[in-house]
Amino acid sequence: MTFRRRRVALVVAAALVGAAGPAATADPEHTGREGAPCAFVELTGVKSRALGPGGTLGYLAGGPFAGDGTLTCSVQYGAAAHSAPDAAAASASGTDVVYLTPTRVSVSSTTGEKYFCTKWTPADGSPALYLTALDWTADPSAPCSSSVGATGSELGRVTLLPTPPPPPVPVYPRGTITLSQQIGGFTIQRTGFAPTGVWGCSDSGFRYTCEPPPPEPGTYYVCGGVAVTVNNNSAGTVIGRSGCGSGVSAQATAGPFNKAIATARPRSGFPVWCEAEPDVLAFSFWSVECAFGA
Repeated sequence: MTFRRRRVALVVAAALVGAAGPAATADPEHTGREGAPCAFVELTGVKSRALGPGGTLGYLAGGPFAGDGTLTCSVQYGAAAHSAPDAAAASASGTDVVYLTPTRVSVSSTTGEKYFCTKWTPADGSPALYLTALDWTADPSAPCSSSVGATGSELGRVTLLPTPPPPPVPVYPRGTITLSQQIGGFTIQRTGFAPTGVWGCSDSGFRYTCEPPPPEPGTYYVCGGVAVTVNNNSAGTVIGRSGCGSGVSAQATAGPFNKAIATARPRSGFPVWCEAEPDVLAFSFWSVECAFGA
């Protein structure tokens, strides 16, 4: 191996492990999508009868890239354009950060110069972007990055690719709050609260608010849905409201000797709250039940 080929091979190995390498500079309309370009590592010494004498096995990997979309990595032989046929390809989709972990692929022919191709498809439906040696472009006929042959001894370094932590898992706390005004006075009742633990709850007038205990590591809370049921056996009118955080709330209004139900999907954080608004004639014999969960 000449000095020039050894130097370039080290650059590709650095890109594979996420170290300093030829970083991709995003265009002004797609800033923040910078990461290690795609690369292909051949499994030397591995032969398969199904692949034929010119075939090989290997791993494709690339990223991480910031954004919502799909990262496609491919390798080509004898071609130099993103629009040319791929010898092998693999992709990964996600939100916030997208990363193609080392993915095993097979190549039936390795004739010609090798090229690594990096494609980004935004989730918002905007045109796909293709990485050249210098920048991103929307032109699929643009050239892929020229390969420098990361094979053999570089294979072991694939396992050192920085694997981002798994995304946090949503957890949907649930429970029921009932505000009730009867002859004996005003009461507040909580039932079915989950997760277990100490909830921070407080009341102010006919409003009751609760904050769940801290989430477990690797999780986060989401208030998926709320419902409010107003049972009114008075001569007045009672309004019931249920919500979470700053998300949309559910509101139901029950007239004299009536019942009303409403639901909403806040899809927000906490705290959860339940509120009753009786008029002057609804001095007793009513209840407002607020339920929250997924």
